Amino acid sequence: MPESPLYYPTGLHHTLARTQRCDEETLDLINFVRDLTQAVMDLEDASTADAPHGEKFGPKATSRIYTELEVQALHRKKRRTIDQIVALEARDDPIYEAIRLCALLYATAIHCKMPLSTTARSFPSRIVLQIRDNLLRTDMSNCWDSMVGILFWCTIVTGAACNTADDEDIEVLATKKWMVALAIRSSILLIFQHTDAVVRMLRTILVVQKMLRGSMGEAEI
Repeated sequence: MPESPLYYPTGLHHTLARTQRCDEETLDLINFVRDLTQAVMDLEDASTADAPHGEKFGPKATSRIYTELEVQALHRKKRRTIDQIVALEARDDPIYEAIRLCALLYATAIHCKMPLSTTARSFPSRIVLQIRDNLLRTDMSNCWDSMVGILFWCTIVTGAACNTADDEDIEVLATKKWMVALAIRSSILLIFQHTDAVVRMLRTILVVQKMLRGSMGEAEI
């Protein structure tokens, strides 16, 4: 099961919990991003009167009507998980660091309600290059094996963050091409055995992106 912050049909990351390269701290980090994504999805559902029924993003099976108290609780959950992600410290583990930096970028974009590319430019250091450098330190011969869903999420987030790079920023433009190629490679591994999972992951990230860009701007993904 290609679990990721965008796809967790059982509600928990059972496959990742059994993965040797995904230690307890990495799993906690992924769970924070999962909770943040679910809060965003629920808030989007609550704010959309004509939300489609029957789509399953993570453990949520149907759209529903939310009370004001439930909406307030979702906002608190979103703020809490953002704070948890921002508070995480760096580790000398390239897999953890790549995921942590992607999570930091993702959480900051959600907090500020800004596109990922705009958010990336707000960091004092070029965060997309830091993510790339950590990914390059990992073994990607089989796209992280049972963590391929996580790698796919990382490439989607980072690729979108490179979207509006200046034509003269050759390094970021090269990073975007590399991320797109890695996303395609990961998706090829996923699509033959887990087509439904890939479709649901893409639908989920598109809903998150819609929230980030509001009614303005073109799609980044």
